Parts: sequence; structure tokens; C-alpha cells
Amino acid sequence: MRWLPIILILALLFYGCVEERQVSITGYEQVEAITGTDLTGDSANDLRLYTYGAKEVNEEVGLYMRKTVTVYPVSYSANLIDYPQVTPTQLQSIKEYVGEFVEMKDAGEDACFAKLGVDSASCEDEGSCLEQCTSTTCSRVAKFNEECFAHELYLFSYNSQELDQLATEIGAIDSVSTQGEKDALAGKLANMLALSAKLEASLLFRGDALDACSAPTYDTSKLRAALSELGSYELEAGSYEYKVAILLDGGDEDEFIELYITDSPPIAMSVEQFSLDVLGNGRIYEKDPLKVGWEGVEVSAPHRLVYYDFVSQSEPDEETMSKWRYPKVKERNLTALKYINQIYENPLGQFIFGVSAGIFTIFLFMGYYSALGAAVSLWVVLLFLLLLLLETLYHIIRAFMDKKNIKQVLMDAFGAPMADWKIYTVVGAVLVIAAVLLNMFYTSPVESRAFEMESLIMNLGSDIMGAVVVVVFVIGAYTLFLVVEDLLKGAILGKDYYELKGATKEENLKALAELREIWQALRMRIEDLSKTGMVVTEEYAIIVSVPIERLEQMIASGKQGMAKQLINFNQERLETLDARLDEKVNVMNEKWPEWKEELGKALAGNESVPMNTLLFIPMQWREWAVEKYISENRTKGYVLENGVIVKREVKVDELLTKKLKDLLKKKSVKHAVLLSKDLEVYNSLHKGKKTVVDVLFLKLKSYVGALSKKMGGNEVRRFLVSGEKHAGVYLSHNSYDAFIIAEKAKIREVVEDWNAMVEKLS
Repeated sequence: MRWLPIILILALLFYGCVEERQVSITGYEQVEAITGTDLTGDSANDLRLYTYGAKEVNEEVGLYMRKTVTVYPVSYSANLIDYPQVTPTQLQSIKEYVGEFVEMKDAGEDACFAKLGVDSASCEDEGSCLEQCTSTTCSRVAKFNEECFAHELYLFSYNSQELDQLATEIGAIDSVSTQGEKDALAGKLANMLALSAKLEASLLFRGDALDACSAPTYDTSKLRAALSELGSYELEAGSYEYKVAILLDGGDEDEFIELYITDSPPIAMSVEQFSLDVLGNGRIYEKDPLKVGWEGVEVSAPHRLVYYDFVSQSEPDEETMSKWRYPKVKERNLTALKYINQIYENPLGQFIFGVSAGIFTIFLFMGYYSALGAAVSLWVVLLFLLLLLLETLYHIIRAFMDKKNIKQVLMDAFGAPMADWKIYTVVGAVLVIAAVLLNMFYTSPVESRAFEMESLIMNLGSDIMGAVVVVVFVIGAYTLFLVVEDLLKGAILGKDYYELKGATKEENLKALAELREIWQALRMRIEDLSKTGMVVTEEYAIIVSVPIERLEQMIASGKQGMAKQLINFNQERLETLDARLDEKVNVMNEKWPEWKEELGKALAGNESVPMNTLLFIPMQWREWAVEKYISENRTKGYVLENGVIVKREVKVDELLTKKLKDLLKKKSVKHAVLLSKDLEVYNSLHKGKKTVVDVLFLKLKSYVGALSKKMGGNEVRRFLVSGEKHAGVYLSHNSYDAFIIAEKAKIREVVEDWNAMVEKLS
């Protein structure tokens, strides 16, 4: 039970607070909708938004994940088919078309920048864009998607300025007379088309993404009309940008859930590595094939997103876009932080956290995780001190109520003192030092060294070696505490406590194991002697009275002093019992020849003899001696019935059958047949072969008898048939004939056993 509180504390830290599971989502994404914009006027969408079906991540929370892929041309090549003369009027028309395009663009963009409170001119990088974005909308969007929002906001400002720059350059053109000037102007207009696609694909304007503001109008028909003033043309896309967004909906601020997400584009899709961006604190795991991911994505908001984009030469088609696999998702549930926060709001919880923070700060020089281990160890030690105090008070009250000696009750409750306190001290110190060294060389750096519960749990959950350091430190501190606890027990009980120094749990368990071994051996010995007829009632009563189970309970409950005394007492009893049995066996062995002779005389000529008349044998040995005599003289027909030795008629066929069965128990004897006056008495073979063997045996017997007469011999009483490994021997007694098959090397022993039996029947 001592380790239970520690296990609960560590389980709360490393399991209850951080519970992980792999979300079971496999297979290919299912395209739910395809929308887009026709940029080139060929009735085909050049900018496409593929929306895939939502998948459930956590049913209890109501958390869903959806993937969207936006694809658009990175650049366009405008190829003029003919080069007609461009008149000043046509050039003016081109400028007017571009002006109308910019006017409509600026109206929407200015409204967006105004809503966000951002000055496009001063939005020079992601940091400056986010810094001046202080509106309510900015706060709402950036709260849970800061990196993605900053990146999209900067791209919006940058691409808008690029469009304005191209429009300014076109407005400054005075004439377009040469082929090169026409190609240059066509190229600028094509670049404006590509930039329009980039801006229109921004996540800022999508309601299912960042939803920062309404999408400006990018009327690309104005740009196509401007191109038409230059003559017939063809637009060709050079490469495509894929913007892959993973949207998470249904999060709750009351939930503490992190997701670990990995995703890859279809294998058949080429990826230009230099173009790859992973937003939302993501990273690249593999480049070929591409594998990106995000760690610790918090979903404590109703809407979160992460995304990556890349440039590919692969043009989007239905088959390729249907080969996008579902992201792999691992969920880490940190819901227990909610309860820790509730504790922290409590005055007692604030006190505990305040003291812990103080200990953490003091030991911070040992390392972040070692300091955390010291803070946890403080409360582990205080918990066990409290348990010691409560245990002491409980036993004092019980002793007072039961009118027992308080000191003796406490000694039984505390058990034996720590015999190897030096070893515990060294082990505890070594574990603490090991924790410090592990912290120095094997843990990852932490972003914040502050004692903040959320960051503590996050760090422990993300660095397994950090968790190991805390565990090792706590175990080391607890080991040192055991030495201090032993000193406190000694202070409470005085010198009498240390007189039980030899009564440790380990020694008692070892002594009990030895006692159990002796006890089992004596019990088997008594049972064997009982089977021989020896009266062992008293000895068996001693065996039954040995309290093995009670001793196990006493050792487990910590009553080492009492357990040791009881073990020693029963060891002495069993030693005395063993000597007593030895004495009985010695008496039997010494007196048996004398008792055997007297029994033979007493039974000679008598059909029955009461056992109580055999006064030459002591009462405790009488039954044993009679049973032994009967077993050694079975052929004489003696049996013991109700205390009287009775002589019965000897049934020779039963004795011979029993002898054959005894021989068959030896592995060397394989089969046996017994006939009486040529009729079967016993056959060891199974039913299907018995008759055949009997007939063959009779024929063999007849043949050998006839052969013997021809050779002038007498009646055949024994003959041998020998093979390579086995031999068969024919044996007879009066009207009984036996045929025994055995291993060739053992056939002599078989014959000798048979002859010994026959001699007793004679």
C-alpha cells in the first residue's frame, strides 16, 4: 500500500493529465464539392477549390476535421498569335480597362484593410502586419490562428501592391509599336491575371477559413479585354500552386485537447521543394515523398486551421485529386488541466502551488525537470508523514480502547526497524544524482522555465525523458524519506524498537519458506507412514496445527516481531516431530525381524487370530506389523478383518494374474498370457487379438511338447523364444501356463520373479 499514493500521483501527472489515442481515419478523402473561377474566359475554372467531406475526430467533444485544397496557376504566358498595329486609342482602352480593374480591386481591398485596421503601405513583413492589426476582427482571428493569419495578411498586402505596381507600369506606357513592346505589355497583363488568382485564393476571405473580411472583386474580364486590344492571344499556365488547408471545427474552450497531424499529397503529384511552406507551427518530416505535420495543435477554439502550400508542375485533375489520403491524427487529451485549474482557484490550491513554485525555484539550478521532481517529492514526503501520524494515532486509540499496552501495539504495527538504512541512503542519493544527470544530458530544452501548470504538463507530455527524470527523482527522495521515517519511529518507541532489528520482512519470508518446506516434507512422510499402518494420529495433529497462512498474513501486515517468534516456535515443534518419527522408524526396523517370527508362530495352524492378543507387539506398532506381515505373505491367504487376522482360501489364478499385472507395470515387460487347463485366465492384449494369441500359444505349447517327446525328454515346464530385441518365455505351475514377452535383456529377471511366486505357492 505504501507505493499506492506515489503511483496515483505519477499517474495523475503522466497519464491522467496526458491521455493519448490514435484517431482511426483511413482511406482516401471524398470530394464533396468543387467550386472555382474562370480567369481566362475559356469556360473552365482556372482557380479551383476542392472541398472534402468532414471527418469526426472526437465524438464526445463534437470535433470534426475537413480538408480543402485550393489550386491556381502560379503564372501565365500570354502568347500573341498576330501582331496588329496598336493605335493610341487602343492603348488608351487598355489603360482604361486596367484602371477599372484596379478601381474595383481597391474598393474591396480598402474596405478589408479598414476593417482590420491595417495600413497596407506599412505592412512590410508578417510581424509588422500583425503588430498594427489591432481591431476586434484581428484579435478574433489571430487568437487561435496567429501564424496563418499573419502569413495570409502579408501575402494579401504584398500581392495587392504588386498588382498596383503593374497597373502603374502599364499606365506609364506611351506607345506600343514593336513586337517586343507588345509582348512586354501582354506579359504584364498575364502577370496581373496570375496575381488576381493568388489574391482570390487567400484564406482571409473564406468563411470556413479565417473569415477576416469580404473578398474584394478581381474582375479579370477587364484584363482579358485589355489583352484583346493587342490582338488574338493564348494564355498558358506555367505551374500550379496547391494550398492545402486542414480545418478543425467544434472545439470547446473548456476542453484541453491537442492534435498531432501528418499529411501528404498524392504520390503521383510532383512537388517543387523550394516552394514549400508549412503554416500553423508545422514542420516537414520527409521531402520525398513529401510528408508534413503539426504537433500540439490546440483545439480549445470553435475553429482552427493549419495549412501548407507548394508549387507543382502537375495540373489538377479529377483522378489525382481523389487520391488525397486522410491525414493521420493522434489525439492528446489534457482535460485534467481543467481540474488542476479549479484547484488553483481555491485558496488551499494557491498555497500548494505557491509552496511548490518556491521549491521549484530553489532546485532550478539542478535543471528544469529535477526541480519539478523536487516539488513533487515535497508533497509525497508530507503525505507519508501525515499517514505515519494518522497511523500512530489510530493504534494509540485502539490500544486504549482494547486496554492493551500502547508501546507493544505500536511495535507490532511499525514492525521491525530498517536493518540496511545505509544502503537505502546510498540508493536514494544515487537516484537523485542520476535524475540530475539525465536532466543535463538527455532532456530537450524547454521554452519557458516558469512554474506554470499548463507549460509543465505540456513539457512533460512532449519529453518522455523529462517525465523519467521526475519519476527517478521522486523515487530517490522517497527512498531517503524511508530512512527518516525509521528514525522517527525509533524516536517514538525508544531503544525497544531497535531490539527487533533482526525481525525484517525479508528474513521472515525466508524463514517462513524454510518452515513451509519442512512442514510439507513431514506431512508427506506422515501420510506415507500412515499408509503402511503406523498410527500417526498425534503427529498429524501437530502438522495440522502449524499456522502457515496466519504467518503469511502477519508478515504482509507488518507484524514482523510476532511473526518471527511464531516461526521460531513452530520450527522447534517440527524438529521435535521429525526426531520422533525417526525414532518410530528405527524401532520398527530393529524390532521387525523379531515380530515377524512371533507372528508366524501365532498364526501357524490357526484360521483366525484377534489382533489384540498379539501382546508381544506394542499397541502403536501392532497394526503396522500385521499389515506388513500380510503383504509379505499374500500366498498364505491372510487378511485383516475388523481387528482379526483371518486365513482365507488361496485363489492361485488371482495371485498369478496379479503377479503378471505387476510385471506388466515394468516398462521392460510388453505382454502376458495366463491359461488354466488350456482356458484363458488373463490376456493383456486388446480384445481383437486375444483369441488369436491364445490359439497360437496352445499350438506352440503342443509343438514344443511333441518335439520334447521325440527327443526323449520329460514334460516341458519352460522354454524360450528369442528375437532381436524381445524374447518370449513359456512358464508353468501345476495346471497353469503363462507366456510372457519382455525385453531380451530383462527376460532372466522375469523368470526369477515367476519362480519366487511359485515357490511361495508350493
